[in-house]
Amino acid sequence: MKNLNRYITILFGVSLVFLALHAAYDGIVLGEAEDWGVTLAQYFLYLALIYLIVPPLGVYLARRFNPVGWVIVGLYALQVMYGAGITDDRPMLGVMPRVLGSLGVHIMSIQGYGFMSIILEILGFAPAEPRVPSLFASGIAYVNIAVNAALVLLCLLALGLWWRERRAPRADS
Repeated sequence: MKNLNRYITILFGVSLVFLALHAAYDGIVLGEAEDWGVTLAQYFLYLALIYLIVPPLGVYLARRFNPVGWVIVGLYALQVMYGAGITDDRPMLGVMPRVLGSLGVHIMSIQGYGFMSIILEILGFAPAEPRVPSLFASGIAYVNIAVNAALVLLCLLALGLWWRERRAPRADS
């Protein structure tokens, strides 16, 4: 279990580095901050508030064998795998607005809502223009998919082992 937590911590660090590369590329090269109606400084501040507080807390808890930590890290990894990986590899970006539109909920523009613009974009609610990503951006997206898929699996494995340990009868009782 200790080795598993070490691998989770290492993969989390790698994931965070590639997420930062993805955010920098999207913010500086693609101008996502302008699309959302925030400044570049606000864009990076909001992303830091989201990704540099709760997910590292999850790693901290996971390193102390707290299942809440593995859940936090696993959810972080799922979101990054989707938002910074899968959505950049598909030509049909903006799936969530289409799904919601088919249910009668129409989100036309998330621009200008500040922090909520960032949250809605991260969750996949923003309509996005199809674009041809560069080789650099595609490489980052594929690394984000692979690293975060492995991170999700390790978190699930850790939760499974933790659950099995808790259910096992104790030798001293």
